Amino acid sequence: MANDGFTVEIRTLETVDAKTREAFLLHRMDGLSYPQIAKQMGVSVSAIEKRIAWAMDMGGLPVDAQV
Repeated sequence: MANDGFTVEIRTLETVDAKTREAFLLHRMDGLSYPQIAKQMGVSVSAIEKRIAWAMDMGGLPVDAQV
């Protein structure tokens, strides 16, 4: 199904905390890089990497998945 990746991302957003959701959306929807997100959210790049990796893991997608 063409929208499988999108469906997985919606389910992922329903299961993560607000800060992780924000980082995930800034990266996936707004196209911001991890350093840009880190600066905007006032956290380290490592924190963003961990949040997005955790969200992708919760959605069952590899961290580098391009959906």
